[in-house]
Amino acid sequence: MNMKQSGPLSGPPSGPRKASRKHGEASVYWDADKGSYYFRVQVDGKRYKRSTEVRSKTSRRAAEWKAKEILRAIVEKDQVALDAAVARPGFSTVGELLECWKLRGPIKSAAAVAGRFERYVSTALATSTPSQEKLDKALDESTLRRWTEIQAAAGRSEDGIRSDVSSIKSVLQPSILHAYKELKLPPIEGFRSVVFSTRRREGKGAVKRSSFVCIAPEILAKMEAAAEVLRKSKNIEDRKIWAVFALMRRCGLRNHETIDLRWSWISEGKKSKLLDFVKRDLGDGTFYYPKGKDGAVPVRTDLLDQLRLAFPDSEDFVIPRDMQTHAENLCERHINRFIEKFLPRRGKKLSYNLRMQFGAEVAMRDGLEVASRMLRHSSFQTTWAYYHDLVTEPEPL
Repeated sequence: MNMKQSGPLSGPPSGPRKASRKHGEASVYWDADKGSYYFRVQVDGKRYKRSTEVRSKTSRRAAEWKAKEILRAIVEKDQVALDAAVARPGFSTVGELLECWKLRGPIKSAAAVAGRFERYVSTALATSTPSQEKLDKALDESTLRRWTEIQAAAGRSEDGIRSDVSSIKSVLQPSILHAYKELKLPPIEGFRSVVFSTRRREGKGAVKRSSFVCIAPEILAKMEAAAEVLRKSKNIEDRKIWAVFALMRRCGLRNHETIDLRWSWISEGKKSKLLDFVKRDLGDGTFYYPKGKDGAVPVRTDLLDQLRLAFPDSEDFVIPRDMQTHAENLCERHINRFIEKFLPRRGKKLSYNLRMQFGAEVAMRDGLEVASRMLRHSSFQTTWAYYHDLVTEPEPL
């Protein structure tokens, strides 16, 4: 293989264009507009142009070495080697990300979400080896948006695409980012901001949801009595289930927010203590991103005292854990098994009914606007859709 050094091509030739390269002969040059070394090569009469991804003008030797690797892959028609050579260096691969996800992600859905993410990468990047792709390509905002457009053009339903997008983005949910400390991730804010919608859907206005039906008072009383038994139990696992129940029932927290909550997130408000859910730097390059809007939820002092008494040795997380997987089990599986004893036919997310009940009681007491603020919904339309039937009409003056 002959590596020829050259500069950018000059202006257009005056006569007919002729092939100036032999088979396998490549030239490396610096493209000032793109800030990278590029190379051109002719193989079997076909011309190729590739970026070496070497972005320092003083690193010509590295660019030539990279060009040789790419050229060898082109000549030998080795697509795997070519994909590995042209990918931007430094970032972790899709396979490395999904290995961590399967180990630390939710037990029920980790494998299914991993498979869905691999299919997305395979389709979006047109590759047969998605696990070897670099994350800067897989987690690119424009790649995900283009994938949704392709799926819509293929005739897939809006709900199906939206469900896939939600699953794909779930590998980057705030509660799992700590598991990727050893990986090198590209910026993910743009990727996480992608929301699929079409003009036809946007024209319909708010998403239609069925109004929430409040839990019967006698069932609530039985649940709270059973939870009180768990609080007084000598078994710490029972007390953890009570803690998740209490935070969802009395503060309206989402499942994962109960295990994400830290003592340092509790601040002093004008009337009571507040649970602050805002974007936070957790150190080691990891961040916490709250779902919905940033906000604060008032909490009773006696509930905080009970939590302190239940977990006296917990200094960081309000609900302690040995491993993140145990915490995931707690807020998804164990709490649902507890609620299932009282609400056997309330859907898959049984414990979420506690948050919904909290929202209903706030809406009936203080109005929809206050409920939306305390639930931290990203849109007031969500609050209105669930609870508008519960709010009585105001009396005339």
